[in-house]
Amino acid sequence: MHQATVTIPSQDEMTLLGTIARANGEDLLHAIGDSVVPYPKPAVFISGGLDSTILLHHLQGKTDEEIFTYSTGCPEENEFIYATKVAEHYGTIHKNVEIHDILPTFAELQKHLDRPRFNLWPYWCYEAALEDGRKTVYIGEGMDEHFGGYWYKPETSYQEYWAGVLEWSIPTHTQLAHLFNIKLQIPFLRLDVRQTMPYWDGEHRDKTHLRNLYKNIIPDFVVERKKNPGRLNFCKIWDREIAPHIPVSKPETRLESYDIINKWVIEKWLESH
Repeated sequence: MHQATVTIPSQDEMTLLGTIARANGEDLLHAIGDSVVPYPKPAVFISGGLDSTILLHHLQGKTDEEIFTYSTGCPEENEFIYATKVAEHYGTIHKNVEIHDILPTFAELQKHLDRPRFNLWPYWCYEAALEDGRKTVYIGEGMDEHFGGYWYKPETSYQEYWAGVLEWSIPTHTQLAHLFNIKLQIPFLRLDVRQTMPYWDGEHRDKTHLRNLYKNIIPDFVVERKKNPGRLNFCKIWDREIAPHIPVSKPETRLESYDIINKWVIEKWLESH
């Protein structure tokens, strides 16, 4: 397979390219819209945030089919209010799916995975989508990497942004979609990085340029909402969901909880392989 070689411009070149590109945002709007291709029985996983709303906005304009939307979370921590508000704006059939029986589900899933993984919270949305007869799932991954969306993380390079999503998030979605025999669509991975790179910079790490681009196109309450760091906060659900399965002291930080869960998941993966 032929693989194109992309030359990353210098910082001065990126600044100049950015000025030119941002002055002609219509081209980028069209590119983003063109990346979204309609397929039968669509479902969109939404958070009420910028990326999934942009995806839903463009998909709705390209299909006459009913669109189902799903958001997932725990009673202690979720984005249901925001996702519901977006779903109501676009008139989708929406479900807020509560996560439950987390560790037993994680353990059962390990035998289907290529490596130990605990970022499996999308599982419950795939399960709900299958129950509703959905054939295609759309996810908004890639926009943070194209436009610089991790305000809460230490500054990092463009390449490291992409390494994270390609290694951490996309493979999990790919394997879950395969498990449920659902077609997975990740439209924003189709965007040419040479076109989006001018909008990526270290100063604006909350997708400022993308927000400006979609003002008066998608709802203001989405454009103005700050990105949620996301992921399960295991500390908040420790007593209810984790302690019955892992008899250790409750961690004090989210990162410490990730280390404990990851170690447990590795053991379960090894047992099933």
